Amino acid sequence: MALVSATHRRDRLTAAELASFESLLRQDGYRLVTKASESELLPGEYLKRQQSTFVYAYASPVVWEVVWSDLAGQRVPAHGKAEIRNSRH
Repeated sequence: MALVSATHRRDRLTAAELASFESLLRQDGYRLVTKASESELLPGEYLKRQQSTFVYAYASPVVWEVVWSDLAGQRVPAHGKAEIRNSRH
């Protein structure tokens, strides 16, 4: 039987919100990883990405996106998930 993992996303975080959110994820046992894509995330891992809201990044305010993964059915911190996608591994 294949493992099913759920990918969660929260975006448009300010630097202060990012620091607070990362602290909550670490408290729940998640660890920051560097991977080529979010589809490579394993349960208990998260990515963070800097985003720009304008075409010219140097002129836009900095916002952050956090993407994390867990096994489907497992308890996930309910800290404002904006999107949930299921993928089979």
